[in-house]
Amino acid sequence: MDDLNWCFGMICEQYVRMRDGLQQEIKSDKWPAGDKILDELSLLDDNNQIVSDFLSQALSNYSMCDDAIVKCRPRLDIELSHLRANGWIKGLNENFRLNLLLAGIEYQWAKAAWNYDKRRSIQALNVALTLLHECSGACMCCELIDEERKIHKVRVKAAAKGGATKAEVYNPIIEEAIRLLQITPQAVGGWKRWTDAAEAIERPLWLFIEEQKKHNNFIDLKEENLVSKVQLWGKKNVELGTALNEKVLKPKKL
Repeated sequence: MDDLNWCFGMICEQYVRMRDGLQQEIKSDKWPAGDKILDELSLLDDNNQIVSDFLSQALSNYSMCDDAIVKCRPRLDIELSHLRANGWIKGLNENFRLNLLLAGIEYQWAKAAWNYDKRRSIQALNVALTLLHECSGACMCCELIDEERKIHKVRVKAAAKGGATKAEVYNPIIEEAIRLLQITPQAVGGWKRWTDAAEAIERPLWLFIEEQKKHNNFIDLKEENLVSKVQLWGKKNVELGTALNEKVLKPKKL
């Protein structure tokens, strides 16, 4: 029995240390709704009213029993399982609060049940500690998520910069394609498709690209793909698309 008393006291001390530690681990500037979560830590306090009311509700059907706190345990387990099921659906903050609530319930139940079922009281305390460990792990994950967000923002900015740089490389080529379309005479009967128009400017446009490549190593184009590339640019670039349409849809009359 002395061993059980010692074990109970040791686990209670661990609970208090972890409860106090969470106060330091939760950083309101990093945790979503951090200030609110800090307030929720009161659920772990001795005799927290919300937790006490929850236990009182579970005890209400066993008020005539001296060991009502033990008798109500099966019913209490059902209520706690319902809480867990709902918490997972509602997201990180609600699940964190749920763990605090469950830990507070297990802690208060363990203290109240100690004189009636010491082994089950210790089991309940161990459950409370496990829940607090999960909360502590969530704090670490939150900081990791925050770091991942920062890394992601850097990558997004780099990608955007890369996209802008790529546009700067190919914009002169697209502008030259537009110019060539405007000055290149159409064949008899006009150009019936974008492919016809792109093929008509293919050779002079490629000569322009070869000249550009001498000054820019980032240009990644092949002559055999140039006709399809011009058509692809035409779908994305309004001015080039308009130039193609004007030649295809409005051929010059002979």
